[in-house]
Amino acid sequence: MCRTDSTSADAPTDSFNRDDSLVLGGEWATVGNWGIFNGTAALSEPEPSGSLSAATLEVGSPDADVSSKLLGIDGDGGLVFRYTDPSNYGLLVPQPTFGTWSIRIVVGGSVVEERNIGLRNTAEGTLAGIVTNGQELTVLLNNQIAYQFDMPAGLEGTRFG
Repeated sequence: MCRTDSTSADAPTDSFNRDDSLVLGGEWATVGNWGIFNGTAALSEPEPSGSLSAATLEVGSPDADVSSKLLGIDGDGGLVFRYTDPSNYGLLVPQPTFGTWSIRIVVGGSVVEERNIGLRNTAEGTLAGIVTNGQELTVLLNNQIAYQFDMPAGLEGTRFG
């Protein structure tokens, strides 16, 4: 699910190709209860505080390339990037009702940037990707550039998921 670049053999990855479990295991850090069901990572119980529920891997840098095939989320899940804690993160979420994707940047517990990327494929099983390089954010959908912009300063986390 997560890779820091396509050539690094030691980049964190997970195909979730293992028996069903109530925990993700491995190097995953979770907020909320996450498990593996039918070869897919899934949130089994949200964070009780109502804050962001996330499953992330440490990639060692705020600059990374992350991708995942998104299944069964319908606006309730997506890709987390540059995650530090529930008060500091970026999030890419499909909005199928509107035929778009939302990007949310949260710093210090406040939303400092929120955008939609225009009409784009939100179909079940879309391969969604985020590439961060400095302040530049690139959104990939099915390996095609869908949107690019410069993120506001202050988001420097090194966990992605």
